[in-house]
Amino acid sequence: MEFKDVEEFRGLITELALPRHADVLFGIRCAVCGKSDRISLLESPEELDGKLAKYDRYKELWSMCKIQNEELAVCKFCGYVLSIDWSEKSASVVTG
Repeated sequence: MEFKDVEEFRGLITELALPRHADVLFGIRCAVCGKSDRISLLESPEELDGKLAKYDRYKELWSMCKIQNEELAVCKFCGYVLSIDWSEKSASVVTG
């Protein structure tokens, strides 16, 4: 995965207005801006199958950014893609 892929994924998330739900992960702090009330899990490609104009590219970028046993999220304040480690209750920035 390269930095340009992460940036494309960020842009796609914004363009498609993801996540499509209003759920927020309280208690998980963004590693970039420090907000703890703006983190939302991103839908997995399976959840969006057939509901997304650019589904194939989303699925490809999701797979490139996903870390085993962690979930992907986005900070709705700063827009960074985050990897959530539930065992540590922490978020780290997905980088290329």
